[in-house]
Amino acid sequence: MIHFIHRKLRLEGIITRFFFWVIVIVFLTSFTYLLTYSAVDKKMRADQIKNSLRYSLSMQVATLENWTKDREEEVVLLSSFPVTKELDYEVMAARFNYFDHYYDQLNSIVYIDSDGYIRLDTGLDDTIVSDESLNVSDRDYFKVAEEGERSVYIIIEKLSTGEEAVIFASPVETEEGDFNGVLLTAVHLDRINEILSEMIQGDTGKITLATKDGEIISQLTKDASITFGSEREAELIDGTLFHDIQKAEEGFFEYKNKEGVDLYSVFSPLLDKQFILINEIETKEVLAPHNQMVFILSLMTMLIIIIAFVLFQPVTHSLLQPFNYLLHGIDRMKEGAYNTQLHPEKFATSPKELQQMMEVFNEMAVSINRNKRLLKQLSNTDGLTGIANRRLFEEHLQEQWERCYEQSIPISLIFIDIDHFKKYNDTFGHLEGDRCLIRIAQALERLLEHKDSLIARYGGEEFVIVLPTYTLKKAEQLALEIQRKIRNLSIKRSLDKEDEFVTVSIGIATTIPTSLVERETLIKKADDAVYEAKSQGRNTIIAFEM
Repeated sequence: MIHFIHRKLRLEGIITRFFFWVIVIVFLTSFTYLLTYSAVDKKMRADQIKNSLRYSLSMQVATLENWTKDREEEVVLLSSFPVTKELDYEVMAARFNYFDHYYDQLNSIVYIDSDGYIRLDTGLDDTIVSDESLNVSDRDYFKVAEEGERSVYIIIEKLSTGEEAVIFASPVETEEGDFNGVLLTAVHLDRINEILSEMIQGDTGKITLATKDGEIISQLTKDASITFGSEREAELIDGTLFHDIQKAEEGFFEYKNKEGVDLYSVFSPLLDKQFILINEIETKEVLAPHNQMVFILSLMTMLIIIIAFVLFQPVTHSLLQPFNYLLHGIDRMKEGAYNTQLHPEKFATSPKELQQMMEVFNEMAVSINRNKRLLKQLSNTDGLTGIANRRLFEEHLQEQWERCYEQSIPISLIFIDIDHFKKYNDTFGHLEGDRCLIRIAQALERLLEHKDSLIARYGGEEFVIVLPTYTLKKAEQLALEIQRKIRNLSIKRSLDKEDEFVTVSIGIATTIPTSLVERETLIKKADDAVYEAKSQGRNTIIAFEM
């Protein structure tokens, strides 16, 4: 049927077929999309409002923390003035009235003497208070300041007016550090409400400021701001929400309040966990666009559901089969099977572009496989001498070490260092030095007979030979043969003396690998041996058995 459609509509190219079937599949998958849309979109919108509420809450917390820090710094500054410490009420009244006017965030500045009597209040017409009946020594902020707390903020009634306010208190101390009263600044709670009201979410958003015990201080919505003071009956946070709040430091919750309204809510502790700040929005408002879209998609799904059941499975299976085959080949390439080849003839009826892609894939696989082998060879070969480099040496040693460990057989390392090579370079030049290294490397390579043995350039004028199964005696015999072979090369070492030729110092280390011996120890022993050989006059063999 599919081939018939392609033929009748003359859909010969992959692009034309692709667009045709995209249009068909878009309609045929509408029902499947509808089934998943509700859950996915609902979760997405919940996540969005969750992130939005959390971001708004973090901004509110940061703003209030910074705001309270500024107020604390102000009250500490005022309490530390020399004129405050000297308790000159006339000068203090003038200075405090100036600051009350200058700092627009402050509603009043109050000084309370060490006995708890209010002596100055810039919120009154007469700043200097002569009424001896105003004693606040029983208030929490006075007690805390009297005990030496540097600064504290508490929600209380404003001292003179009875209005709800935020109090910032700091002890006043004499020059000797003795308690001499309390200085406090009062800020109407409306100041905080103004800050928070600018960050309300949506039309049904609500911000609640409460004490750590769940008693609501103020509640803000888009249309109203309610402050719960001492003159009103205390109201508590919804019990379900407060129960969740008590179990976590901060978080996001979905709950139904006592009016039966579903809400999304986030909360965070505030000001050293003295208060709780809560942001909420009704679930109905968040999901309104979602519900509308679900309704529209439901209508569309009803129109195409019959066609979807008939055509969706055969079309997708036929269309995706060659793609899956191609992807399977790509997966095999990713796994390292670079010799993978596809068979385009299996899909003779598929779009010609797909067959071309498979042919290109085969060419690419051949090229990658060839280049990989070449790169591996280059990465494991010393560029000057053509023998193995240090990287291949370490890989080969690890491999042979594990084999010898499993079979409990010996393994030997021979380090070979060309004697006086720096002097040779200085005498004959670096070009001749390179030729010398090449000749010695070729000579050493010809000496190796065991298929698992390896000669590598270790660095500079130093070579190393890995000899699995070699005992110390057998390794020493090979070392003697190496010295003889190098001497027979008759590489002159001096311009003046015809009978001085290049020699080598050799260090050998042999061991049977066990769990108590590491291969790095074998390398170090062989390196120490060659160092000892050079110390004993060069052209010498030193061997260690571990």
